[in-house]
Amino acid sequence: MKEYCYLNGKILPVKEAKISIADIGILRGYAIFDSIAAVKDRIIFFEEHFHRFKNSAKITRLKIPLSQRETEAIIKKLLRKNKYRFSRIRVVLTGGRLVGNLGYNPRSANFFVLVQKAKLPNRQDYLRGVKLITYEHQREIPRAKTNDYVTAVNIQPLQRRAGAMEILYTSGGKVLEATTSNFFIIKGNKLITPKENVLMGIVRGKVVGLARKFLKVEEREVKVSELKTADEAFITSTYKKVLPVVRVDNVVIGDGKVGPKSKLLMEKYARLEQSRG
Repeated sequence: MKEYCYLNGKILPVKEAKISIADIGILRGYAIFDSIAAVKDRIIFFEEHFHRFKNSAKITRLKIPLSQRETEAIIKKLLRKNKYRFSRIRVVLTGGRLVGNLGYNPRSANFFVLVQKAKLPNRQDYLRGVKLITYEHQREIPRAKTNDYVTAVNIQPLQRRAGAMEILYTSGGKVLEATTSNFFIIKGNKLITPKENVLMGIVRGKVVGLARKFLKVEEREVKVSELKTADEAFITSTYKKVLPVVRVDNVVIGDGKVGPKSKLLMEKYARLEQSRG
């Protein structure tokens, strides 16, 4: 079956889509994106994702060529053409043709949308929890969702060897974020998550809102040493939702099992996503 995408005003098969090798997104990595999920033709939290995409564009001084409504209409067309049950949508904007050593030409920017087949982690991962390993790293522009994933890709062999779901970035003794997820711990009746130098995940925001109804939420600096005293932990992302964490490196979180508050947040988020999408 052909997979279709959108590129600069046209919907066409992915195999036929081409951009210039002189694009600064390729030559200097100057590009932004956002990842959105869809179930059949229902786009999940599109407005929030597009708002974050606009924020990334503002930070990087890029101009999105289409409105939110136009972009949503294109995505819906692609969902109908590709016909996946669960889709990964990537909205990407590059800086355009390289000018000199560092400059770019916004008029030659490339704007494209990919809709690909996606899947969630295994059911057992949600029932038993997963492992993370730590790595000292802080993304250069953490508030923007840029195409710079050099570190995340380069350290994948470490992740595979450790049998970890993701790598958790740390910096100067502080926990930041995972390669594609936000990180939370629970201590007693407190939900704690890093706030500075991390990307504001869409699912992160939803979970924080849900948790405020029955937990005290602290968005603050989280020290690596706090992992040893955490009762529960989990990560959140568009394609993982709320995924329990039971081990970080050699540290067992709580009793090594998925905790009751994590389970409750998993259930509450699932209901929210189904009802509001």
